[in-house]
Amino acid sequence: MRHWLVRVTVNACKDALRSPWRRRMVPLDDCREPVFNTPEHQNLYAEVMALPAKYRLPLYLYYYEGYTAAEVGELLGLGPSTVRTRLARAREKLKAQLREE
Repeated sequence: MRHWLVRVTVNACKDALRSPWRRRMVPLDDCREPVFNTPEHQNLYAEVMALPAKYRLPLYLYYYEGYTAAEVGELLGLGPSTVRTRLARAREKLKAQLREE
């Protein structure tokens, strides 16, 4: 059920991007950020959101939603090895960003 719901949401988002009404929608950048208990979690969230979408989406689905690499691949239309590669690269980029601070 959860897999179906995510897949429907992804397809609805793709449809919204193709829609001429898209310009009338509020961009996600204008939405409020979630509130975290510690500043470390807030900083980590900011760093994750600063990653490019091709790394941010698999990272979110894998770590926050608990999907396997194969399930993330199905959701995003990618192979499991591609998902694992993007996860590894996202972790490397995140590590480099956190070291800079």
